[in-house]
Amino acid sequence: MRNIFLTLLMGVVLASCGSTKGKDKVSENFKISILEVNNGTVKLECTEGCAWTELSWTKNNNRSQVINAYGMADESNEEINLSDDLPEFKFRIVPTDNGATLESLYGTAWKTLSFSCTSDCNHYVDFKGITTHNRSDSRR
Repeated sequence: MRNIFLTLLMGVVLASCGSTKGKDKVSENFKISILEVNNGTVKLECTEGCAWTELSWTKNNNRSQVINAYGMADESNEEINLSDDLPEFKFRIVPTDNGATLESLYGTAWKTLSFSCTSDCNHYVDFKGITTHNRSDSRR
């Protein structure tokens, strides 16, 4: 009986150690470079906190796209993945005629952000908002 109890206790302890993040914890460690939002294309590069490196799509009629740490997503409320260290964020990028609007769905300190891009888009988006970077900083 004692061995069964110890085996069950050990199983519970090991199962609880497998999770690397809690449901209430929001990670602020992601950084996405917005490379292009013109010429019919949207191009992003994740430099920190993503399972993907680069995403791109055609902005047919300024079609929006939902982005998270795993890449292109849909708007469903999927369960938070507790088995990895990736940040839990999700936002919608809506291309406009001269830039884009970002709408946070969760995991950011901002609700809505807007920016313009002319010939060269040089913005980073992260947990806190949008910053501008020099082209020499990009890891393209």
